[in-house]
Amino acid sequence: MDADTDMVDLCKTYFDGGASPLSSKIDIARLEDKTFILLNWAMGMYQLGVHRAYAVHTLLTVWGNLHEKFQAKNSKSSDIDFFSILYKWLDTCEAPRKEENAFAIGTTFGDLTRQGLFSYRRYLQVLIANGHSARSKAPGERPSHHLPLLAAMPIFVQARDLLLQRRLALCGDDEEAGARLERDEEAQLEDFKEEIMEYVPEIFGLGECSRRTVYLGI
Repeated sequence: MDADTDMVDLCKTYFDGGASPLSSKIDIARLEDKTFILLNWAMGMYQLGVHRAYAVHTLLTVWGNLHEKFQAKNSKSSDIDFFSILYKWLDTCEAPRKEENAFAIGTTFGDLTRQGLFSYRRYLQVLIANGHSARSKAPGERPSHHLPLLAAMPIFVQARDLLLQRRLALCGDDEEAGARLERDEEAQLEDFKEEIMEYVPEIFGLGECSRRTVYLGI
């Protein structure tokens, strides 16, 4: 795969048989297997770049578009819920249980969320319902492997109820842990802003003179 790869052709080639978006009857088990392989591949050698995350969300988005058009052409409704497949991978596969993969998974699933294939809010609700939260953890019990993933995934809406649910899921009723989480994330945000300011100071209302000042570290 490179910059010249036709992602539509690649999607049709990779998702074959009953997993094809052009199949009149989708084999969910086959589609799951193909999606799981794709996600596991995205985690491997992730340090070489984020192109694998791009490939995952692009291929799944193309799959959804092709399937929707095929169903519409045949007067059928599109009823494939990728969220369930993606959640199953997060819940049952080995790669998500390795905390060192949390950043890569967060980036990948952030792209999937932006494309409408995954829902942060729905993920949070499922975790709470299934007891995968700090609030549900019994004394001495190890935290759910989902929590580092939840923390690493970006949130694209500033909904007060969502942020509160997230904090409770990650920290439970531990106010000190909640305050520490808030401080750490604020510090990360400031670091991110400084990094962005170095390259595109115009976003922050800085002019050319300010750009030179930032670059010089003044």
